[in-house]
Amino acid sequence: MKSLGHSYTADRLRALAIIMVIFCHMRYLGNTPEIYSFFTYHMTISIDIFFVLSGYLLTTRYLNRNIRIAAYFRNRWLRIFPLYFLFVTVHSIHNFNWFHLLSQIFFVQNYFYPKDWFISWSICVEEWFYLFLPLILMAHRVWGKRHTLALIALAIIAVNIFKVVEVLEQETLSMDWLQTTYYVQTHLRVDSILWGVAAALINLSTNFYKRIQQWMLYVPLVFLPLVGSLFWGLDRLNTFSLLIHTPIACIFTALILKIHWTAPINRLDRLSKFLSRISYGAYLIHLPIILFLAPYSINFALKLFLTLIMTGVFSWLSRDYFEEFFLKHKKSY
Repeated sequence: MKSLGHSYTADRLRALAIIMVIFCHMRYLGNTPEIYSFFTYHMTISIDIFFVLSGYLLTTRYLNRNIRIAAYFRNRWLRIFPLYFLFVTVHSIHNFNWFHLLSQIFFVQNYFYPKDWFISWSICVEEWFYLFLPLILMAHRVWGKRHTLALIALAIIAVNIFKVVEVLEQETLSMDWLQTTYYVQTHLRVDSILWGVAAALINLSTNFYKRIQQWMLYVPLVFLPLVGSLFWGLDRLNTFSLLIHTPIACIFTALILKIHWTAPINRLDRLSKFLSRISYGAYLIHLPIILFLAPYSINFALKLFLTLIMTGVFSWLSRDYFEEFFLKHKKSY
């Protein structure tokens, strides 16, 4: 399979996602204006963007290749483990607990301790996907694209059945339940990654792409408010909004990837490439910075500015002087 080459569309989506994550979590800075919460609440879909990107990029990269399992896991671990376990170590020193530590080592803390370093739940979902991706690729080789897509579709349906059951079991839909169960557990969130896998396996005709390419340019202007509107209001935790927001976000993200993969470079792409490059570090680093600044009685706008600057600087230092030490040992194949 030919090399994918560099896609600025993937950079743009990853940059957009990390910006949305940070702005969404900055509501924990304290003294948050209500209008700010209103416009950032729906930015939780940023994680769905990350998940679709992960499923799409990894499946496309390894599809139709002879995967060397040892090298595959080596590359994944070198990308994720060093910075992740640095944070696990720091967290354990600050608040040591054997059960917490073991759950973080085996990436199951999103089931047992969802509020303990709570942003790490998404890494749990990613790691379990990495474990099963070789099986998906093997199924593609043995059974072909059509049968593999059928399995992916069944898996997505199964996840959504779990979601329906989970929602119907609740007498009231609370924010605590959303943040500790529905939004974070692997079996309820892996469908976002599977949408990306499905998009990588589907090859639609060139004519189809040409027909919808023009109106797809306007998708970024409409799909975020659309998804946000499903959540906002007096009954924002309603069953319909919870079940429909992930498919909408994932389908639009996948379409943008498929149609604009080779989009031309524009003036903002130097920035988007930089943000994409530091996005993993920014994801892990930004929340400790927010929690550090939260107790200070200073203007919210100043806290917001300091969060962005400190996250950017520390993420850049992490990427170039810590993560890079391990990434240079990755193997291409």
